[in-house]
Amino acid sequence: LYGYMLMQNGRFRDAVVVFNEIILDKAILPANKVTARVYRAMSKHKMGDKQEALEEAEEIFASVKNTLTYALLGYMRQSTGDAALEFCIEAYDYNCDDRDICDNLTVAYYMSGDLDAAEENAKSVRERFPMFVEGFYHSAQIAAKKGDKKSALEFLGETEKCRRTVMTTVSEEDVNALKEEMNHA
Repeated sequence: LYGYMLMQNGRFRDAVVVFNEIILDKAILPANKVTARVYRAMSKHKMGDKQEALEEAEEIFASVKNTLTYALLGYMRQSTGDAALEFCIEAYDYNCDDRDICDNLTVAYYMSGDLDAAEENAKSVRERFPMFVEGFYHSAQIAAKKGDKKSALEFLGETEKCRRTVMTTVSEEDVNALKEEMNHA
């Protein structure tokens, strides 16, 4: 929990140190070590070590398949440019109620060019998770790609009502850049 609190406060390097200690401690239960590895991968990703984070996520997933590892690996693959559509469908089949898995599927459809499926999934994400920045941002991206500037700007406006944390994967800069693009389209 301490490592996770460090992450929540943007202290990713300090969090990695804590997670390394947990992973190396022989007295720690294997399940807790897996969680520490997941959080370490997330911390590394936030520090900009995307390839190393992806490699760790791949290693974790090879031995543990659960909601957390499906969500992590889907996001990590997408952040390096892979749509990971088949993987995200598999993850969705595993747990269609997880917010991050559902969002990863939206992104996978979007990256694969299936804008109708992306739009349908994004609508479900927005309805089920109305305070989720990523759900509205990805909806705006889809609307923009479909040429619906008005809807894109409305979705971007909704992000201001959402709860943002240091773990939010869409930055305010991302939102503002898409707003700027839509205002000049």
